[in-house]
Amino acid sequence: MPEKEKLTMKDKTLVVEREVTATKLVEGEKLVEHFSIYDPKFPPNLNEIRGGPAPLVEGEGFRLELSKRRGKMTFWHRNLEQDELIFVVQGKAKWYTELGTYEMKAGDILIIPKGIAHKVEPLQDGDYVALEIKSTYLRKV
Repeated sequence: MPEKEKLTMKDKTLVVEREVTATKLVEGEKLVEHFSIYDPKFPPNLNEIRGGPAPLVEGEGFRLELSKRRGKMTFWHRNLEQDELIFVVQGKAKWYTELGTYEMKAGDILIIPKGIAHKVEPLQDGDYVALEIKSTYLRKV
């Protein structure tokens, strides 16, 4: 039975009906990849300057990193090249920036422009987990 499929490109959308079936991969094509941020291979970050977020995915103009913290950052961080988007996945934390302090919980997003110093302090027992997107230009739409 045909199913609807929505094709998008820039600001254009096309809806078609077609039979959706699995296809065979052609050598060199991209694969669908699946992994979990809770995999034990991603341990909590160290609270030292060398203990930054773990890189997960990168593409043209952006990088996705995983931050797991149990304790307060003992240093300030200032990204001089990219804006940072912080998406809290688990736990609560207080983010200190040069422009103010923000209490964050699961589901909250914070965008820190490049050049702004910041640090994080988890607010509860257990792990604080956040995904961080680094890109040359981020803004709320």
